[in-house]
Amino acid sequence: MDTTTRNLLVLKILSSGFRARDLDTKEIVSVKTRAYKVAILDTVVFLESKRWQFNQTTYISGEVQSNAFSLDSLEIEGHDYDEGESHSTTEYYERSELKGLLGACLKGGKRPSIEFHDYTGYGFYGRDSDPVFEAADSIDPSRRYDILTKLWEEFPQCIDALAHIANPYVSSKFFYRNAENCYRAAIAIAEKKLPPDFDGITLWSCLENRPYLRALQGYCILLWRLGRFAEAEELACKILRRNPPDNQGVRFIIDEIHNKEPWTED
Repeated sequence: MDTTTRNLLVLKILSSGFRARDLDTKEIVSVKTRAYKVAILDTVVFLESKRWQFNQTTYISGEVQSNAFSLDSLEIEGHDYDEGESHSTTEYYERSELKGLLGACLKGGKRPSIEFHDYTGYGFYGRDSDPVFEAADSIDPSRRYDILTKLWEEFPQCIDALAHIANPYVSSKFFYRNAENCYRAAIAIAEKKLPPDFDGITLWSCLENRPYLRALQGYCILLWRLGRFAEAEELACKILRRNPPDNQGVRFIIDEIHNKEPWTED
C-alpha cells in the first residue's frame, strides 16, 4: 500500500478524526483516523494511506505517527499595537496596599501602555455581526464550537476565538491539552511583535486588549487547576503587571496559588 507522510496542523477535533491544514501544501483536509490523543492546534505527523473527494471536501485516512504542540507551526502574523501613555501603579492603589505578592508584582515606577489593534470577530462576516458573541449566546455546545473554529480558521489573528474555544475544555483534565494549546497560541500571537523585554501595560479599559488578557487569565486558571503552581503564580503576576487595575480579580487568588492551595469552584 502506497503511503505519504503529511505534516498537519489540527484546526478542529471531529467525532471521527480532525480537520487540518497541510503545513507544506496549505491544503485543508478532513482526516479520518483514531485520534483520541490528538488536541486542537497540535502538529501531527500523519501517514496518509487513502485520499478521496466528496463534494468540495478532501478526505484522507491513515495513522497518526506523532503529535505535539508547536508554536512554529502556527505561521500567523502577530498583533500590531499603538503606544500610549505611561502609568504608575499608584494611580490604582494606595501605597499601603502595595505589599506582599501584590506589591512584588507591581513594583517599579511608571511604565508605558499599549493598545492592540482590533483583531476581534466583530464585523468579520458582516456589519454588526460578531461570531464570538453569537457563539457565547448559543445554548448548543456543538454549535458554539463550530462557530468559533470556523472563525479562527478564516481569521487566525482573532485570538478571542481561541480563548472561547479553550474555556469549555478547562473543566476536564482529559481535555486540558486542547485548552492549553489554544491559550498558548492566543498569547503567542498577541505578543509576537512585542519587544522581547516588553514590560508595559495593556489596560482592560482598552477593548482590543481584552482578548489577550482573557487568554492570560484562562491559562492561569488552567495551570492552577492542574496543580502547576509555579507557572500559575508567574502568570498571575504577569497579568497584574499587564493590567494593574486588575479588572479580572487576580489579586484575590494569587495568594492561594502561591500557598499551593488546590483550585476549587468557590
